[in-house]
Amino acid sequence: MDLDRKHILLNEFRKINIDLDQPISENVIFQFLDEKSHGTFDNSIALQLHQQVIQHYQKLTIHNFINVYLQAETILNNKIDKARIEIQNLTVTKQQSQQALLNIKKQEQLNKYGIMEDSILMINHVHAVVNKLSLSMKVFILMSSSTTSFQTPSQNELDWNDAYEFPIENGSEVINVYVKAYQGSSTIDIGQATYAVQQFNSQAQTNVEAKLQCIKPYSGVVILSGLWVFSKTKYFSDLIQELDTQISQLKNDLTDFENDLQTLQAIFPNTLISNSDANQNVYQSSPEKQIDNIGNIEQKTLNKYLVAIMALLITLSSLDRCCYLDILIILVYSINFKNQTLDATLLKQISVATFVSFALDIVWVVIYVVQITASLV
Repeated sequence: MDLDRKHILLNEFRKINIDLDQPISENVIFQFLDEKSHGTFDNSIALQLHQQVIQHYQKLTIHNFINVYLQAETILNNKIDKARIEIQNLTVTKQQSQQALLNIKKQEQLNKYGIMEDSILMINHVHAVVNKLSLSMKVFILMSSSTTSFQTPSQNELDWNDAYEFPIENGSEVINVYVKAYQGSSTIDIGQATYAVQQFNSQAQTNVEAKLQCIKPYSGVVILSGLWVFSKTKYFSDLIQELDTQISQLKNDLTDFENDLQTLQAIFPNTLISNSDANQNVYQSSPEKQIDNIGNIEQKTLNKYLVAIMALLITLSSLDRCCYLDILIILVYSINFKNQTLDATLLKQISVATFVSFALDIVWVVIYVVQITASLV
């Protein structure tokens, strides 16, 4: 959590003049947000923040509300970063697909059925659910088309991740699936199903489930997961269209996230207000400036004591010597203090000069005291 940001919100919400851990009504918070935003704060966001407070803390206090407020900012920042990365990645994929499409258009040849040469149906996952199986059975599946057939390994788990390729010429082909099992030395027929290649014509990874026509007492289903690309030109055209849709949706989401974050941050900008009502100085919260300005504020009291000590030493040492260095330090400090132009670098330089002057003052005071003591004796 950003402690500087939390400090800013704490300072702002203290203006409500209610203890930070005292339970309060949501109307108090809503009214304060409305006043800070001059009536522009999104009520739906305020309601969501209130709901999150109740969900996480069970009671609404200023402290709890600030925690949720900061968490919402963090979540929105993360969503914005993620959306930008996804948009960038999808844009790269789209550009690559567009280039691939240009190349394929020059090379692809379709047969009289509108199917490209060397088209295949790739089955890359097979899953079956069969009831009434014996634990001693090892199940396997036969898959066949008019030109090709495959057999899965036999096993107890009815799940296979191997790849099986079926050449496709006209798109009217079917895949016959037979579920069988070994039990001892016997082969048992369990059931069969038929798949039409057209069931995979989306040119995307597709899961197709078919009910098994089983031999009693068995029952079940088989699920084939596969991809059939019958035209790479159409495949990449569809892919580019899908990428455009995804990118457009992400851009809309990104705009919503940015607007919501702007709503949260706009009424509590990253500024620290000085406690002095006279000058109404505003200190920007950039790290370098913030460190300098905090240093200025915290050192004012210490510097006042330092000036008093220096004045005393100047008075004593001036009895026996000129104090141009001390006077110069006082003048530089006073002018910059009045103009509020003190920064960390100048304070560092004044501190070094003060140390040198302080050492000289001590020496002269000692000499002066010794002389006075000697004269009295």
